[in-house]
Amino acid sequence: NNAREVSFERRAIVEELVDGRAYSCECISWCGRHSVVGYTRRSSMLLDSSVYETSHVFPANLPLSVERIMPAIASLVLDSLGIDTGASSIEFFVDAERHVIVNEVSPTMSGDFIGTDLVPMTCGYDYLGAVIDIANGIAPQTVPTERDGCARVSFVYSAADIPADRADCVVYDVDTDSVPTVPDGTRYGYYIEKQRYREFGGAPSLELARGKALYRASDRVLPLNCELSAFRYALAVSGTKRLWMPHYLSPRWSRLPSELRIETVCYGIGEDLLPIGLSPEKDDTVLLVNYHAACGEYIKRYTEGHGRVIIDNSMAFFAEPIMREGVYNIYSCRKFFSVADGGYLVAERIERLPLERDVSYRRAGALLHALELGESSAYKDAQTNEQEIAGRMLRMSELTERMMASFDNDAVKRRRRENFELLEARLGGYQTLACPPRAEDYPQFFPLLPDCNIRSELVARRIFVPLMWRRMLEEHLDGTTERALAERLLLLPIDQRYSTDDMEYIADTVEMLLS
Repeated sequence: NNAREVSFERRAIVEELVDGRAYSCECISWCGRHSVVGYTRRSSMLLDSSVYETSHVFPANLPLSVERIMPAIASLVLDSLGIDTGASSIEFFVDAERHVIVNEVSPTMSGDFIGTDLVPMTCGYDYLGAVIDIANGIAPQTVPTERDGCARVSFVYSAADIPADRADCVVYDVDTDSVPTVPDGTRYGYYIEKQRYREFGGAPSLELARGKALYRASDRVLPLNCELSAFRYALAVSGTKRLWMPHYLSPRWSRLPSELRIETVCYGIGEDLLPIGLSPEKDDTVLLVNYHAACGEYIKRYTEGHGRVIIDNSMAFFAEPIMREGVYNIYSCRKFFSVADGGYLVAERIERLPLERDVSYRRAGALLHALELGESSAYKDAQTNEQEIAGRMLRMSELTERMMASFDNDAVKRRRRENFELLEARLGGYQTLACPPRAEDYPQFFPLLPDCNIRSELVARRIFVPLMWRRMLEEHLDGTTERALAERLLLLPIDQRYSTDDMEYIADTVEMLLS
């Protein structure tokens, strides 16, 4: 009666209330021939007497009896409406008795990221491309039958809708600062995640503790397969045309800008590890390296006056990222944790580029090799891994993401700090860097710069110290800080894997050799 009162024709349409699960059947038709692309499971919530869709999952796990009859139902529905060419979406319910109740038919491809994202992510079918082909009078490609897992788009209405761990999200778009605690009916964003089909029984997988990684995928954090990929990504999205970079840098990093046809200008560093001769123009990008976590304060001050900066925190995993427009922070996983690969790019805003996901189980074998046969035995495997991961820019593997979430970061920092402080107390009287790092900055190594070179003697006693970087010895850099660091700098390990006794052994050995 209320509906008729507000109707110009004094008529009302009464819909049947169906108690069942909501789905949609995605179709593509060509000259009267209908093909089912797949089925989507639609979830919703009731808020203030209105229904809001909360997520879509494609492909849906339909009851087998329903899946058998749906192609015939879809053909009958489309034929009855005269839809013989183009994309369409048939929304339907399945009740407790497995009855199919068709609710709505749209002669278009499903929106809300179903046709554009979920379908191609799971079955490789270019649904949008098929629609464009049909609009141009071209027969669409055949729909593939194989499915590679499932994908979900979830919509954010309140803070509770934002997952604690977004490591598997391939797209994320939400302003977390504006999301309310209680939903008000406004859609504040979305995230898309792809998942394998759940398997039960069979071969067991590696069990890892489920925790929270220090850096988790979000609109400000992009997990990648290595720190070099993070550098490459930052150069791409920042629109860098000319880059100022330190001469004292890894060869892989030094070569990358020229490979991307970016003009480079090199600058030197002083004994305090800070830049010398750095004078970029307004539109230039500057690469600043937080050497041994000792340059953090300088980098903070510098970014306040220059808007285009890439910060290499590969040696300072626990350094706070600088969140300012035009500033990109890079971190390395494997330099601080026992993982096969991994790096992070952190920024105020990160433009999303399409990337494949890495698969790293083969590289993880080097970790097991080192565990059971010793690190020197696995050195060649580790070097091979280095070459492999530097070759392609990929999203971080699921294995590395899970491993990074399994570490106790507080315990890692505590052990690293204790190890650093022990070496500092024992070896601080010997010559160190002019501006040494602090224990509370949790550097990768304890750096020591003695007057004599004892590197080979340490290696002979199975204390392996990396050489950074050998090319500094091959270039004409006599009398420079870079040459001195390459020749004499000893980077003593302080990893969380090592105990107080281990640090005492290292300190005893160094003292004996230096005396």
